[in-house]
Amino acid sequence: MTHLGELGFRLTCAEDINEAWRILARDSYDAIIVEATADFAEGCLACRSLRPRFGVPMVLLGSRNDPRTRLNSYRAGADVYMGAPFDFMELVARLSGIVRRSHRPAITDARGGQERALAAR
Repeated sequence: MTHLGELGFRLTCAEDINEAWRILARDSYDAIIVEATADFAEGCLACRSLRPRFGVPMVLLGSRNDPRTRLNSYRAGADVYMGAPFDFMELVARLSGIVRRSHRPAITDARGGQERALAAR
């Protein structure tokens, strides 16, 4: 995930769902990346929990890439599901796309326009 920073994203990482809640309660983000490679059910729970409250576009990263897993991720509230192995530049393109389509104004800083993503593990 740290490579996203090299491409102009500002990234904040949360170790678990509780920390993600605390971070999202005090700051706004353009997207949320949920890394659920170890526990897909917990990743879906994070999507179900965070999506209704914060309404932020979500990318769910998992370890499987079968149709049932993808469908379950979308039912849980993910906008994008990517199963391992996935191409990093495709993740960047999908993340940029959901931020652009969400019509959320990008948060900028002195270096210019940067999208902000929260990565929850």
